[in-house]
Amino acid sequence: MMRRVLNSLRNLDAGRAWLARTLAAIVLIAIFGAIGGPHDPLLGLVVILGAVLRGGLVVGPLLAAAAGYGVLARWILRDPRHWPAPLTLGVGLALLLTTWHALAATVGVDIITAIAAILPAFALLPSIRRHARNGALRLRRPPAWLVITLPAIALLLTASASPPGALWSSEYGAYDVLSYHLALPLQWADAGRVAPLDTNVYSYLPSYLESLYTLVLTLDLGVMPGGRADAFTACHMLSAALTLTAAWTLAHAARRLAVLADRRERRHAAATIAAAVTLATPWVIVTGSIAYNEPAVLALGAAALLAAIAPRLTPVRRATLCAIIVGAATGVKPTALFLVGPAIGVLLIAMLTKGPNAKRLPVALAIGVVVGLTMLAPWMARNAIANGNPVFPFATDLFGAGAWTEDQVAAWTTAHANDFTIPERLGAMLWTAPIASPDAPAVERFRGMANPQWLAFFPVAFACLIGAIALGARHLRAVTTLLASGLVAGVIAWLLLTHIQSRFLLPLVVIASPAIGLAIAALPRRAITLTAAAIGAAQLIAAITIWSNELGGKPNAYLITGVDGCQSAPPTIDEQDMTPAQYANAHADDGPLLLLGEARRLYYEGEVISSTAWDHHLLEQAMIDAPNDTEVWLAALRDAGVTRVLINLAELDRLRSSGYTPPELSPEQGGHLLDRLRFRRAWRQLGVAYATVPRER
Repeated sequence: MMRRVLNSLRNLDAGRAWLARTLAAIVLIAIFGAIGGPHDPLLGLVVILGAVLRGGLVVGPLLAAAAGYGVLARWILRDPRHWPAPLTLGVGLALLLTTWHALAATVGVDIITAIAAILPAFALLPSIRRHARNGALRLRRPPAWLVITLPAIALLLTASASPPGALWSSEYGAYDVLSYHLALPLQWADAGRVAPLDTNVYSYLPSYLESLYTLVLTLDLGVMPGGRADAFTACHMLSAALTLTAAWTLAHAARRLAVLADRRERRHAAATIAAAVTLATPWVIVTGSIAYNEPAVLALGAAALLAAIAPRLTPVRRATLCAIIVGAATGVKPTALFLVGPAIGVLLIAMLTKGPNAKRLPVALAIGVVVGLTMLAPWMARNAIANGNPVFPFATDLFGAGAWTEDQVAAWTTAHANDFTIPERLGAMLWTAPIASPDAPAVERFRGMANPQWLAFFPVAFACLIGAIALGARHLRAVTTLLASGLVAGVIAWLLLTHIQSRFLLPLVVIASPAIGLAIAALPRRAITLTAAAIGAAQLIAAITIWSNELGGKPNAYLITGVDGCQSAPPTIDEQDMTPAQYANAHADDGPLLLLGEARRLYYEGEVISSTAWDHHLLEQAMIDAPNDTEVWLAALRDAGVTRVLINLAELDRLRSSGYTPPELSPEQGGHLLDRLRFRRAWRQLGVAYATVPRER
């Protein structure tokens, strides 16, 4: 009885603390939501909170299902101990991603399989019932990192409430989201199956997170009221939730690293700093507020780090958990294999070689390799069935290129690699790309750590590691040396195995943020607060500045109109003022639409035919067979049933200059085709034209 009374008093105190922080977050969201928008703060606040709550109705069950998968994994591994909550969630998220991908690729995508995929959430009930019976259910006060990062969280949620494609010029208006991160899930949900598409090479990538976005769309469109607008918002909120999960997990990892470094009394400071630096960094907010796959890599990478260093795990269980998580992270984004994998491997081996269980290291590592490959088996199986190459579009020399030509393979390889020399690569990492002009956008000029969206993150990380290794005590030096080894391995992999893009460094946050937290927490107490506050404030101010400058200083311009405004024009607007998508959708009843030179198909409604720069397009064979005969091209359009064509001549010109498109699909060829079509509308500032296909005479 006394225990229940004490728990009630503690819950009351904790509830007040949560309420105060929630109100503070609401005030911050109202402030951010009013910046640069044609609306007042109250309306902006209502829209943002509505998006958060509405998205949470789908994201909440998904996270509960992930936790349920984690509980089931602990039962299957027969581990009598309770894992840290972030580890349980991370393992469960990895299993949910792989299990749902396998289901969606074999059984199919429908509301029944979607509900079946989240049923493991019920595995949480026994634990909840047991705690309730013992009177142990207790609400804890908000952790320090959550309190300090409220401004960053408010900014993250505000940006997430804008529709896909509205924000982030560094991502060219979230081009990848509009062309495949959300476009593919929508196509898969409509088709009822996750499968490779010959018109979108990205569908051949593992796409584990895109598959999960398909689950979000299926649940939202099948159960919840509303339409695509709410479903897309739910995907944004899933991305934000994964970003917060990553920060939470990194806080736990930093706390554990502090214990291993014999800095137990500073573990809470290390955790707070690690999470705060993560969430305040502009790149994390950029990717965490749109439907990218980096947030899942961060969440899984942080969980793998925690699995590698968690206490009281047997060697086999530790290696198994790391393999499950890293395997799933690779399924989310293949670069995770060599950006996250080496760092986790270094820490894993260090933990497995400690104590009397060191002799089990070979067995544990062998089991880990098998488990990791098993996590990727659904992807490799569907690719092998689709075109004979289990890892397409990679390793085409070894396994074949399927329907791709040598030119397509060469274009893909060129675009996803570079011919920089080693000095040029190092220069790109530390300053500007050797091929960039002073007038080029920051995303092209600053392709490495000097990108403004990193600001001080990497200089601080390396300074902290060097200082801790040089000046720290023995245990602190040992731990930070391991972290430094993992970070350097990741940087080398980024330099040698990627096409040197700043955003691709994001997985290294998993190692760098805890390192920063650990090193700063080792400073004298007064210096901890001053140093951490200065770094966190600088990162956050940079993030707010970058966001507030979006859309010409009006970052909330699309907050109220949302997805519906991107797809459909208001009834009062004249056709001359419509965007290409709005105009095309207004005429969707006129028949199938072909997009040429335009891969951003997300907002186009009705029957849409599109392809990426790497894939065969509808007119390709006709243009090859008859390069100057537009009548043959028109016949190919009619045979395919196409009645409308939207041509992005500006994009064709950009792609040609980059060497990404076949020579027959040039701006000139697009112009020749346009001359034979019935011109309807042009957007000269965008280089886009819309026309209809004339009937046969």
